[in-house]
Amino acid sequence: MKLTKVWVLATAATFGCEDEVLIRLPEPEIHVDELKQKDAAQVDILWVVDNSGSMVDEQNKLAQNFDRFITGLTLCAGGAADDVCDFATKVCSKSGAPCNPPDYHIAVVSSDTLNALDQGKVRKVGLCVPTAGSMPQDGNFAYCLGDNRDCAAPNSVCDMNQSLSYITPTTKGAASAFGRAVRVGITGSGLERGIQAAAMALGREADRATGTFQPQPSENGGFIRPEASLFVIFVSDEEDSSFGQVPYFYRAFESLKGAGNEGLVSFSGIVGDPDPDGPTGAMEGGCIASDGQNAAPGARYVSLAMYSRGLSAEFRVCDNVRLSCGPGQACRTDVVPGLPGVCLPEASCQIDQDCGNFKCGDRGCITCENAVCQTDSTRFLQLLTRNGVFTSICQDDYSQVLNALGFEAAGLQRKFQLTKNPDCAKTVPCPDDATQAAVCVKVAGQVIPNDRATGWIYESTTNSIFFDGSFVPPTSAPIEISFKASKTDKALSCSTALQ
Repeated sequence: MKLTKVWVLATAATFGCEDEVLIRLPEPEIHVDELKQKDAAQVDILWVVDNSGSMVDEQNKLAQNFDRFITGLTLCAGGAADDVCDFATKVCSKSGAPCNPPDYHIAVVSSDTLNALDQGKVRKVGLCVPTAGSMPQDGNFAYCLGDNRDCAAPNSVCDMNQSLSYITPTTKGAASAFGRAVRVGITGSGLERGIQAAAMALGREADRATGTFQPQPSENGGFIRPEASLFVIFVSDEEDSSFGQVPYFYRAFESLKGAGNEGLVSFSGIVGDPDPDGPTGAMEGGCIASDGQNAAPGARYVSLAMYSRGLSAEFRVCDNVRLSCGPGQACRTDVVPGLPGVCLPEASCQIDQDCGNFKCGDRGCITCENAVCQTDSTRFLQLLTRNGVFTSICQDDYSQVLNALGFEAAGLQRKFQLTKNPDCAKTVPCPDDATQAAVCVKVAGQVIPNDRATGWIYESTTNSIFFDGSFVPPTSAPIEISFKASKTDKALSCSTALQ
């Protein structure tokens, strides 16, 4: 926070002489919050991919859009398209600016817990080379799965002695490695147990007799790092069939990082849409892709992802058992039966913005109805999608999906709370006196518009600037927010002056 002190030179007429007097004016009303996006950190990313007979198209779409995932994960400050941070040089690829990229591990397991070759074991891929033990010719790094069918001359031999268990920022040919690993095949068990497969992979599968956790497979050694955050992404067109309740699994997963570090573990899903009125209601869940393939509701995957975001500042999940709402909030668990609920403000409202700023169609995901904050099943599911909880697996194009998941995996902050309430009836230079705005937001020196789709909105309930659309401040980016502070304990005129 900074304030600019203003001094003026005043001229006073006294006894026929002019005396110059230095006068300090009252403190100006311009207030500046100087904030910063999170620094890059270590993140371990586990993809759990359904390998049953209906998943070939989805696996191909994942493989084809890996670059979009990495772009979202490594985007540089300023947010210019495809300006990504190089891990080796710590320099942005287009702007040339210095940067601090995330240190990531990316691995893939299948949803099959019955086949001994799967059961939470990460998918190892070999390297295509001219002869065993050699390096690829022409710098062409391509990967294979145990035989030579994936390799082509001059690198026609699949060398599993040079295999990869997970991808890092220094992996050469990373897109090829992920593309081969994520195509887990379509001959797996039709009893998809993605949550249990993740538990096996992470050493969180409990022995039913003793209750103790079984160690992770030896093949997974080195993937999980104690100090890294963990992001698990489920991809399936069927509901999870793992034995056990979802809250039990989440308690097992959140303990992975130790007490007090539960926030380091989060989940998301590319799955079928949950039933809007629950599994016993008249409405049908799931989805149908453009090729006619249908997907069953993935409510258990969605529930697990919701639990992992239960303490999020942007979106509070509750169930009135394990997760409760804070002061002034009430838990609504009846919106979509079968899913956890959401915390809504208890206080009476006047406009939709009093209930939060998540946009669903022409109105908010949570709206003010008869002075009470409300949501319905359709808007509630849109709210989950906007918060990265799940994305419909039936989408034709996965490029935006994987780009958004890259942002999620990086753990970038979208909401920044102001230290004072703004008076939006007044304006400040943005970026200079020629252009004025009620609130001026700059990221890495660039003015970001007050626009829901491409910039930021003001959230009155938390007195925060919320980057709700396609733009998210990249890692380590400086954020400067200037405005004229309200002289009361409330923001003034912001509901009309700002989005």
